[in-house]
Amino acid sequence: MEFKQIYTPGLAHLSYVIGGNNACVVIDPAREVKQYIKIADSWGLPIKGIIETHLHADFVSGHIELRELTGASIYISEQAKAEFEHYAVKNEEEIQIDSLLIKMLDTPGHTPECSVYIVSDLERGPEPALAFTGDTLLVGDAGRPDLFPDIKEELASQLYASLRRLEKLGDNIEMYPAHGAGSLCGKALSSKLSSTIGTEKMHNPAILKHPEQEFIKSFLEEMPEAPDHFSRCSEINRKGAPAVSKLNKPVAYSPEEFLKLSRAGYVVVDTRDQLAFGAAHVPGAYGLSLKGNFATFSGWVLPPDKPLLLVLEDMKDMPAALKALYSVGLDHVAGYLDGGMPAYASSG
Repeated sequence: MEFKQIYTPGLAHLSYVIGGNNACVVIDPAREVKQYIKIADSWGLPIKGIIETHLHADFVSGHIELRELTGASIYISEQAKAEFEHYAVKNEEEIQIDSLLIKMLDTPGHTPECSVYIVSDLERGPEPALAFTGDTLLVGDAGRPDLFPDIKEELASQLYASLRRLEKLGDNIEMYPAHGAGSLCGKALSSKLSSTIGTEKMHNPAILKHPEQEFIKSFLEEMPEAPDHFSRCSEINRKGAPAVSKLNKPVAYSPEEFLKLSRAGYVVVDTRDQLAFGAAHVPGAYGLSLKGNFATFSGWVLPPDKPLLLVLEDMKDMPAALKALYSVGLDHVAGYLDGGMPAYASSG
């Protein structure tokens, strides 16, 4: 079996490509999907399956674009009620893609449609080898159950039951979550990016046995605030995001044009460091440095329904800025300040 874990900085998101003899599968893809095609090509294998463990809340997934580029089928729990073309997987249903046998377990709690996918490499035998646990079971933690405030107690109870279900899996099964430390999908994630079911049974406070009501209380108290864009990203993922390649390219605006647009309601995002921003900036600009947690903060504070204008320290920062903004569903980047702040300052 081929295996590759991909880490997305800033979001602390983990995605995966696994390969059998003649095909491979992508699990929980980020919005930037060409990286998965590159990995598959390096193995000489076509991508035949795309699996989503749930409707991600902290980032926009690239499952639609990846399907368009590869022709692969998208698999997601029937509980997701996804609005894009997909195969709705039922609880305990098995899917075989080449030599990979993949079994889905319903594990609601973090979200109603959360699921875990257990993978067996049939070339080695029928025994389960890997568990892709999404945001149900994280290394040292479990996914927060408070993203739907009206049903958070119910979800916390379901999470408790889901963890009890995962306890029954074999200790030697390797466990791969959708997030690591730094993500707001939990509150005490380990810096380790993988584990085993047995290790989590022994050391994970979320999975250790304790009364259900105590568990619920611990998971609903002292949880960090959920950013505003979580519910928005979840709905984007339910519908399916447009391909990044189809988004409008940002336009270079002169200082005069830039200022006129900002006064007309366009939102200015200054991506320079805070010292540079403090020294001089366009009136009304948001100071969100690329050196910080740019994606999460942008999703949290920027209005999603208004066009964005970027101020960059250097044009080489443009790809990173766009990747981060697109990753949280901020697709309408209208343009950027041509020549940056030096041009703006000299324009008077």
